[in-house]
Amino acid sequence: MFGSKDLLGIEIGGQYLKIIHLNNKQEILNWVSTDIRTLNDDGIVDFIRNYLRERNIKTVDVINPIPARYTISKNIELPSTNPAEIKQIIKLQAGHHSPYSPEEIVIDYIPIGVFRGGYTRIFLIIVNRDNVKRNFDIIERSGLRLKKMVLSLETMVLWYKDRSPSNSLGILHLDADNTDFLVIKEQKPIFLRNIPVGVEQLLYDRDKYVPQLLEEINHSLEAYQTEQLESLSKIVACGATSKAAEFLRQIPEKSNIAVDIEDNLEGLKLAPGAPDIKGAASDLSVIGLAAGVLKFNKTHLDLTPEEVKLRESVAEKSRDIIWLGTLMFFILILFLSIFAQKIWMKNRMVKVLENESQKYQKEAAGLKGTKRKIGLVKTHFLRRNFALDALREIHTCMPPEIYLTNLLIDDQQNSGREQQNTTRFSLRGTANTTADVHLMADRLGKSDYFKDVKAPPTTPRTEINRDTRVKREVVDFEISGKLELELK
Repeated sequence: MFGSKDLLGIEIGGQYLKIIHLNNKQEILNWVSTDIRTLNDDGIVDFIRNYLRERNIKTVDVINPIPARYTISKNIELPSTNPAEIKQIIKLQAGHHSPYSPEEIVIDYIPIGVFRGGYTRIFLIIVNRDNVKRNFDIIERSGLRLKKMVLSLETMVLWYKDRSPSNSLGILHLDADNTDFLVIKEQKPIFLRNIPVGVEQLLYDRDKYVPQLLEEINHSLEAYQTEQLESLSKIVACGATSKAAEFLRQIPEKSNIAVDIEDNLEGLKLAPGAPDIKGAASDLSVIGLAAGVLKFNKTHLDLTPEEVKLRESVAEKSRDIIWLGTLMFFILILFLSIFAQKIWMKNRMVKVLENESQKYQKEAAGLKGTKRKIGLVKTHFLRRNFALDALREIHTCMPPEIYLTNLLIDDQQNSGREQQNTTRFSLRGTANTTADVHLMADRLGKSDYFKDVKAPPTTPRTEINRDTRVKREVVDFEISGKLELELK
């Protein structure tokens, strides 16, 4: 739900600043843009302030869509189905998928689905942290409060999701200075490529930029088909399409794929008395910014700075905290007046007990420290020997044809008449044959160290050596069970 406030969408692109103003009925009140190629950040702030002052806009929630051109997207598979594990893996691997260090990026992802061997496919998004901080600073300096920072690509997916219930759908989003090629399937993004050619270039030099953009679209289709192993049946063209109709008609001729030209304002509602924005939107895309504002509360991706998230959380809970504090104050005054005498008597008894307890505090502290030291020494020797024995036994049982990629040992302490250290273990890796996997599992099961050893069925796959390009058949496996070491 949008609530009672108006919504202000602000998109800060490379060449243009776009602002869209919606009321709480999701109707467009106004839309404006300006060329910022000659403006620094101070100039952008001044433009926003003047816009707010001229229209007497004071109380609004601000949504800031980040254009796809400022993102790095990757379609990758991770060897886990556990959301917590997936987040940890992404944090460790994100730096390998971008030219920036982990400290310089903001990452998020959309899970696409679980596939072979328990792998989860995700759509990874990486954004330079400086871009996020810059947008946040401009909005705050303009006297506005940021509500949420979203990615335009995801809001476009939400806008067109009903058109792609199961089959893949291509979306060609044209803007003044760039073009986004997006593919969605089952209401999720699975491919994204930004092309640095827009409507301005097409109008400026058709002979140069029309062939260039057509070639880039073909490259995008080829890259998508290589990654997804499937073709597209249709592309929806949206954004600044009114002056690019001639170009769009050439796509089916060059790519053998149908193109539907989307009405720039289809699905958008104008408020009564709002200016006609068809002319203003002929050279620039309105739909990308409008979708960001209309669909922000349904997005999975969230690039909002942590300080904003904290501020919003505090604002939502402030009334409850004030009400609860006031109520507790009056309850406290009431009970203090009723139990004042009882409290005085209890304080006298507490003083007597404190005098008695002081006699035993020193002795108790000494005993507690001794007990702690004994426990630390016992735990140290137990875990050191346990880990070494476990690793040695695994190495002994492992055939030479098996290669381990992951070893997980999870200690769980139990207590009773006999202390028992129960340890779960999991081994992951590759083998030449399924027989090698079962051989290792059988050896582990016969060992005195391992209990309840299990080796789920494996599926052979073909692996290509990156250096020699030689194919060979291998199997991925997981062997799990537990280790038990009893201490009398």
